[in-house]
Amino acid sequence: MNLLDAEVRFRPTADIHARATESTFMAELCEHLRPLYDDALANGCVIGEVSERWSSADFVFLLLPEMPAALRRDVTDPVRYYQSARTPHSDADEGFFCAACRMGLSFPSRGS
Repeated sequence: MNLLDAEVRFRPTADIHARATESTFMAELCEHLRPLYDDALANGCVIGEVSERWSSADFVFLLLPEMPAALRRDVTDPVRYYQSARTPHSDADEGFFCAACRMGLSFPSRGS
């Protein structure tokens, strides 16, 4: 499954967001994360990057800017909320991961 071409990581954010929100792409978005994704867009977020093959996820969507407060809410299985501290190799982030679909939504954390 190829959600976006590999070169999207190197394209400007506006272009990634435009390509990622096309209807053919959205048909592949995890049904469990879709409501959170829709709420993020409604609160002004855009897709900044699409990454493949994280340790636990096949695809992760980095949304910019920070996570809107409206998204910080209880979620139910198979979705879980996570926070990750800054490391020497990556910025701090927070987001949601769906274990059933192996997809995630990631937002930069404040102060990262």
